[in-house]
Amino acid sequence: AGISEVVEIMMAKRKADRYENIEELMLDIEAIQSGQPPYRARKRFDVSMLEQLEDGEPVEEEEDVYEAELITKYRTIIGFLAVGLGLAVIIIIILLFG
Repeated sequence: AGISEVVEIMMAKRKADRYENIEELMLDIEAIQSGQPPYRARKRFDVSMLEQLEDGEPVEEEEDVYEAELITKYRTIIGFLAVGLGLAVIIIIILLFG
């Protein structure tokens, strides 16, 4: 489970969920080598999910906050583009007929 926890932290979607620096990663790897659980990964990773997988139970993830943030950003960008396009059309009309 220790290696799995470290890999999960290293591959996290959000940067905030990953190791902050190489020193944190090395401390966890050294802990695993000495037969101990990875301290920093264990604090960030829910080990119960691995236990459920080991038992063959399906694991339900919580709502993906990252996806919701991404959708909000896209909507904002599309809104700005729509306003910009509208202004461009108005300026073209004024230049052509004004």
